[in-house]
Amino acid sequence: MTLTIGGRSGQSSPDVPNAPDCQSCGTDQFLIVEEFTPYRLLPGGQRVPATASYSCSRCGSFSGHEVPDSWAPVGWFWYA
Repeated sequence: MTLTIGGRSGQSSPDVPNAPDCQSCGTDQFLIVEEFTPYRLLPGGQRVPATASYSCSRCGSFSGHEVPDSWAPVGWFWYA
């Protein structure tokens, strides 16, 4: 799997990643989030961006990329 900034070429600036959606279907309605890692700060202040990988239950496509820091899958919470 290759993670790309924004997930879609030409959709937005590399500084602003896109929320997940199926490029083939044009919606997030049928997505199954396979993996999600929230953004975090490492010791020393280095920022690690949030990422998600997902598949579409409608067409079967798969993708993964950096996502906005404020995005999280529906119903997701971090175990503390």
